[in-house]
Amino acid sequence: MTKPIKPHKPAKPSQWLLPHPHHDAGDYTALDHLRLLLNVARPADYREALLELYHSYVEHHHDALPLDFGEMAHRVNVLCEFFKALSECDLGLIYDKPSSKRNKKL
Repeated sequence: MTKPIKPHKPAKPSQWLLPHPHHDAGDYTALDHLRLLLNVARPADYREALLELYHSYVEHHHDALPLDFGEMAHRVNVLCEFFKALSECDLGLIYDKPSSKRNKKL
């Protein structure tokens, strides 16, 4: 007989963050959080995952969408456009080693 699976306890947001060399944990700004987020994956990866989740949700609930579906769809679209815009930028200084092209400008 197998053991019952314990429900997954989500990590606290503070456990999701990587240490930041210049700030204490309580001193993070929104840009610090964005920088950490982009150190984990590229914007295109987040956009693709968000679209996959959104499409799965729509397919699963196509008979009875929530009342606030229009607002939710708008938020998903805004996030997707944000990640699309970021993925079209050269963000090498954020999550990669600086490219030689960027170094010349600096």
